[in-house]
Amino acid sequence: MMEQLFQLIHYPNELLNEEEKKIPLPTPTSFSNICIPDELKITNGGSRFLLYDNQHTENRIIILSSDDDLDRLSNFDHWHNDGTFKLYTIHGFICGRSLSSDYCIISGKSEHLYGEVFDVILQHVSGRPKSITIDFEKAVTNVIKHKLPTTTNLGLQQLFNDNSEVRRYLKTFGCLSLIPEPSVTAEFEKIQADSPDSINGIKFFYH
Repeated sequence: MMEQLFQLIHYPNELLNEEEKKIPLPTPTSFSNICIPDELKITNGGSRFLLYDNQHTENRIIILSSDDDLDRLSNFDHWHNDGTFKLYTIHGFICGRSLSSDYCIISGKSEHLYGEVFDVILQHVSGRPKSITIDFEKAVTNVIKHKLPTTTNLGLQQLFNDNSEVRRYLKTFGCLSLIPEPSVTAEFEKIQADSPDSINGIKFFYH
């Protein structure tokens, strides 16, 4: 799993050349054993990419983000945060496009760990988002309410829990990954056109 996570993390705004693709990736068996090679701590241009590593044996947090990524994140009015397994990512929206800015490898899902992540991120960005899209994880919700009290809460959790039509509709977006790429745009627009009235005012983006 750790090897796959490292393979998923890309250098921002630059393509890997053949030599860099030959960098041997570590295969740790636990978070405490993760050792990031020096070559993966920087971008292709030699700038810092490893933003934070608390080196904790039990509650390890690693955050990867370049200065350019943080500058862009500072100017985004809307953030989209997503967690998959141990990888938590923060994206920004600009001109209808979603751009990845921060990659956070987290050993758990406690409120304390998420709080540490947001403390680091907010220390390195000058702006604050007007709104944030997150999943329904209570720990993240609590942290954002505390760390970013001025952000907009769309109030979708109650609607998702109480309305089966809304749940079914939102889950259909996951099916887009299973259809041929040339058909994605048409199917995406079809899903939007068929959306329930209760969420017609919500904007959805894909890229």
